[in-house]
Amino acid sequence: MKARSLQGFPLGPEDLGMTAKENPAFLNVLVVDDESVLRAAVARALVNSGFNVFQAHSGNSALEITENERIDIVVSDVQMAEGDGIFLLEKLREKNQTLPVFVFMTGYSGLSAESMIKKGCRAVIKKPFPRALLLQILNEIAHADFKDRVL
Repeated sequence: MKARSLQGFPLGPEDLGMTAKENPAFLNVLVVDDESVLRAAVARALVNSGFNVFQAHSGNSALEITENERIDIVVSDVQMAEGDGIFLLEKLREKNQTLPVFVFMTGYSGLSAESMIKKGCRAVIKKPFPRALLLQILNEIAHADFKDRVL
């Protein structure tokens, strides 16, 4: 499910009559969290900052999205039913896909931040977190990893 603005402003390539695959200037962020309120709040903040956002409630539903969409960055909870964040990261690696950049959000996890980074994520943010921190991290990733596509 895509986040949409209530004001009707263009939010991504689909609002301009094209798919994200047709316009690589937009960075696609997949927000994965089983807490719908948090997922929607993160998605809204990212849309308002110019990212094209997809949402999933689990690792399994996120995998389905990655089969049909180019995803550049995944912002995922670590612990979820129906496929957690580590499961998602490992499944994408198994598919030999070019991995999107992973950022994990966690309130509690049996894994340390260091072990999650060793598994391949770029950053770990402890819940609750200020929206500005997530935006700062994603903007740094966007300018470092996708500088040729950032407007």
